Amino acid sequence: MEFDVRRLADGSLVAFHDETAAGRRTAGMTREELSEAAGYDVPRVEDVLAALRGRTHAHIDLKEAGCEEQVVAQADAALGRGGYVLTTLEEETVRAIKRTFPGVRVGLTLGRGLSGAPLTVWLRVRFRELFPAKRLAACGADFVSVHQRLARLHVLRTAEHLDMPTFVWTVDSETAAARLSRSPVLECIVTDEPERLSRMRMQMRLDIVRSERH
Repeated sequence: MEFDVRRLADGSLVAFHDETAAGRRTAGMTREELSEAAGYDVPRVEDVLAALRGRTHAHIDLKEAGCEEQVVAQADAALGRGGYVLTTLEEETVRAIKRTFPGVRVGLTLGRGLSGAPLTVWLRVRFRELFPAKRLAACGADFVSVHQRLARLHVLRTAEHLDMPTFVWTVDSETAAARLSRSPVLECIVTDEPERLSRMRMQMRLDIVRSERH
C-alpha cells in the first residue's frame, strides 16, 4: 500500500498527496484545518500504519524533508524494519536515511511535478531524471521509483544496466503493465487499479505454468 507523507504546521505527520488544499499550502495548516479544507478527516501516518499492521507492506513516499526519523520510528513500531520501504524526490533525504538507518530500504523518485515551471527549469530537471545513473550512485539509493513515461523513455534501460530494482508509477493499463513486466529489474508496479492488474499478473503466471507443463 503506497501513501504520501506531509508534515503540517502543528507538527502532525499526515497521509496526504497534494501540496495545497483549498488554495493554501499544507505546510502552513494544522491537521484540523487541512481536514476541513479537504472535506474529510485526513489520517495521521501512525493511524495508517496501524491499519496496515499484519495485513500488508507499506510504500511510504516522503513529500517533506526533515521528518525521516519520526516516520522510520513509527514504521518500525507498526510494521517492523522489513515491512516497509521509503521513497523521496530528494537525494539528500536518501543520504540522510542511509546514514542514520542503513537497514531501511529507500528509493530515489524520478518524475518531479513541474507544472508552471519555466522551460529552462523543465528541461534541466527532466534531463537529470532521464540520465540518473550518477545521482543514484551518489546518494546510495537501494532502488529507483520512476514515472512510467520516464521509465519507457530511458530510465528502465539505465536501471537494467545498473541492475537496480525499479518501481514504476502510476500504471493503470494492462498493456503497459505487461510490457514493463518483461524487465528483469522491475520490482513493483504502483497502480490505481490493483485488483485488475493483480488478476492480469496471476493469469500471466498461470499461462507460464501451463506452458511448462506442456
